Amino acid sequence: ADSAIGNITGSNAVNVFLGLGLPWMLSSIYWVMQGDSDDADVMSGSKGYYLPAGDLAFSVAIFLICATVALVALVIRHFKCEGVLGGIPWLKKPTAVLFVGMWFIYVILASLKMVEVF
Repeated sequence: ADSAIGNITGSNAVNVFLGLGLPWMLSSIYWVMQGDSDDADVMSGSKGYYLPAGDLAFSVAIFLICATVALVALVIRHFKCEGVLGGIPWLKKPTAVLFVGMWFIYVILASLKMVEVF
């Protein structure tokens, strides 16, 4: 049981530190390589990485929709297909395509919102 708890804690730490730290570090390096920016100087008063506050509601709404679809798909697979992630072989790939497709949809919609397409 101890190793299971350690595994959970360790994987969460890696997810947080890499999931937040790595993109932030890459953005900071890119920002420094681009040189000074008037926006950053105005907003922070010094040279540095500036990330404008955005609307989180859109991203959360898209995430909740995708998460709901994923959970419904897993429940349907559990009761109708003899397994949540296993079961009927011909249904494994369509389920994987659905999940990967929802991930692409989320990333694309969040990116389009970030660049203010809508």
